[in-house]
Amino acid sequence: MKIIQPKCNTQALDSKLLELSQLVKKLEKSQEGELVRPCPNCHSLCSCSSSPVCSCDCSATCPKAPTQLSSEEGRYPIEKMVLPLVYALRQISVCDPCWSCEGHVNEGNELNKVPQVWFHSSSMCLIRLMDECLGLFKARKLLHYTWQISVSFSGRECIDNAFTLKPDLNIETEIQLDLLHHDLANIAEHLGEQLLINSRRYEKSLLKMKTNLLDRLI
Repeated sequence: MKIIQPKCNTQALDSKLLELSQLVKKLEKSQEGELVRPCPNCHSLCSCSSSPVCSCDCSATCPKAPTQLSSEEGRYPIEKMVLPLVYALRQISVCDPCWSCEGHVNEGNELNKVPQVWFHSSSMCLIRLMDECLGLFKARKLLHYTWQISVSFSGRECIDNAFTLKPDLNIETEIQLDLLHHDLANIAEHLGEQLLINSRRYEKSLLKMKTNLLDRLI
């Protein structure tokens, strides 16, 4: 069966290009360290200027990060092995992490809780590009397992959609939590940079599509 591509029009392209332009700007600022602190409740004075907003000291290794990144810091600090990914998602400032789990095994050392991060986003371009990144990481052998983006639960009162970044373990015969933790660390390390690369490429592709479409209309 032939896969038929949806017909394109300038209005749809302009909408996507606007969304991508905003995404690229935020990702560029995050890579340059120009965005606000990833931990929204942190007001510690920085080491360079004693500023309560400067992000020069911010990192996933900050001892305050597990509690500052949590909405319930007293009861549920972010778990150690998933912390770098939660931090990375906050740092790129294009989605809002809302729940996480580093994964756990039972007494028989069998996985009974899958490592994952839930986040809110209104951008379908982001979801598309993030999924591309995960596929690329697997192809480059940065990941032991296949990871995916899935639609998750979001309440009626929430305007944005919720998604889950998690491993697809349906076809795996041997699952090791330490290898899943290795994957979490690699996704956290490379996601922001690769998202920016993919976003720029997609933007160039859509601009070329728009040019070709306008040429046909002349």
